[in-house]
Amino acid sequence: MRVASGRKLNGVSGVNRVNGALRLAVAVAVLVLVLVLVLTWTAPPAWAAEPTPAAAPTALSTKSWARTQCVAALELQAEDIAARIKAEQAGAELHLRDRLRDVLRIGAAYIGQAYLDGERDEQKSKAWLDKARQEQEKLPAAELAARQDHCTAQGAKLLADTNPLSRAIVSRLAEKRMKKMLGS
Repeated sequence: MRVASGRKLNGVSGVNRVNGALRLAVAVAVLVLVLVLVLTWTAPPAWAAEPTPAAAPTALSTKSWARTQCVAALELQAEDIAARIKAEQAGAELHLRDRLRDVLRIGAAYIGQAYLDGERDEQKSKAWLDKARQEQEKLPAAELAARQDHCTAQGAKLLADTNPLSRAIVSRLAEKRMKKMLGS
């Protein structure tokens, strides 16, 4: 290529240099965004921290409370499935592993949505989750199963409505949680 002065620029035109620089800037921006999302979503979950006396639950919106109840119900379901997997013989638990992965993905989607909605106070979230979990444990088995089914259906819709990047992050979190639960 030759520029207006007639000189050749190492075989690359000025337009191609600008396009290359623009592509590089976009790639760096996407990489930074993915890194921020991964670091944010791979932080220990809100319920992993020890509660403090100051973390007593205060007011929570109806939507947030329903989401917290779903996370607690799905957490109980995931623990039950993990225990069943550990009790099964090798290879026989494949369908249970798929079910556990789905439950963990849906639970992570609820947690991610709460984070995106601005619920970032881990101590407060943990206190509410503990309260919701205690309530779930008191439910009759049939009512708990119905709640888990409802939460699974709503969470699957929530997950389906998210963008591919968010789904990939949620899937990665679910895989990490599954390995931790199963000790593999």
